[in-house]
Amino acid sequence: MKRLSLYLLLSAVVAVGCVKRDNTSSGQTPTSPSRTTPVTFQRVTRGSRSAVVQQTTLVATNDRTFDDILARVVPDQPILSPNFAHEMAVAVFLGERLTGGFQIRVTNVTDTDGVLTVEALETIPNLRCAVIQSLTQPFEIISVPRRGDSVVLLVAREVGPPCF
Repeated sequence: MKRLSLYLLLSAVVAVGCVKRDNTSSGQTPTSPSRTTPVTFQRVTRGSRSAVVQQTTLVATNDRTFDDILARVVPDQPILSPNFAHEMAVAVFLGERLTGGFQIRVTNVTDTDGVLTVEALETIPNLRCAVIQSLTQPFEIISVPRRGDSVVLLVAREVGPPCF
C-alpha cells in the first residue's frame, strides 16, 4: 500500500511538471525570470547601543539622512562615511535585547530586480557566558553601491561559542 501511494504521488508530480504553461493565451505577456546579482558591501560601523528598539532597516542616500541615522547610534568603532555620489548606507538594527552578548553582522547582499536583500546573522550569547545585565540594541551600518531604496532584511540566528 505504501509503495502504491508513493508511486501515485510521484506520478502526479511528474505529470504536473510536464504540463506546459502558456500565459500568452489569456492575453498576458510571459514574465521574464528574476535576476539576482551579488552586491559588494563594506562595513561603515557597528555597535551595541542605539536609540532603535525595534528590528528595522534604514537607508541613507545623502549626508543629511546618514547624520540622522548616526544620531541614533553609539558606534563601537570609527565610522567610514560612504561616498553618497556612488554609494548609499544601509543600517540594520536588531532591536532591543535584555542583556549584552548579542551581535548583528551582515553576511551577504544581493540585488533582485532592483530590490536589495540584506542577509544578516544574529549571534545570541551562549548560556555559559557571563554577559552585561543591561539593555542593548545591536546594529551594523554598511555601504553598498547606489541602488533603489527598497531593502529586504533576512536574519538568521546562531548561538555564540561557550566562554568557559
